[in-house]
Amino acid sequence: MNKQEIIEAIKRIAKESGGAPPGRRKFAAETGIRDTDWFGKFWSRWNDALNEAGFAPNEMRAAYGGSIL
Repeated sequence: MNKQEIIEAIKRIAKESGGAPPGRRKFAAETGIRDTDWFGKFWSRWNDALNEAGFAPNEMRAAYGGSIL
């Protein structure tokens, strides 16, 4: 597995899901490419891989704004 193959897989999954790049778990589930295949070898963060593939990093979801009481 090389860097370009991973980038192409990110782009393919994003295209299949309407342009949204995959998260790490979805990427691993759909491709079989584990974190250990890329982490520390090509990128130190998943957002770095997304950026190199041409996508903005995924944003964290905001907390629910409703009252707990």
